[in-house]
Amino acid sequence: MPLPDSTENARVRIAPVEPGDAERIAALAREIWLAHYTGIIGIEQIEYMLRQRYEPALIRAELQRDGLWWTSCCWAMKSSDFHPVF
Repeated sequence: MPLPDSTENARVRIAPVEPGDAERIAALAREIWLAHYTGIIGIEQIEYMLRQRYEPALIRAELQRDGLWWTSCCWAMKSSDFHPVF
């Protein structure tokens, strides 16, 4: 979900990631890694890093571990309407 055109009145909150967010996080990680690291480390290394760190099952398993957590950044134009940005 894109950020609003004007963030002057936007509110931000940091929230825990939920297990249902794992696929969205994995997709976002793939998009970011491919866009920014392909020319530096190559596709094979990116695929390895994504499997090692951003597989949805791995994210969900990490959310169950004590002492380890994931958070997301959420924005809203009004406090009742927060949207995760991750």
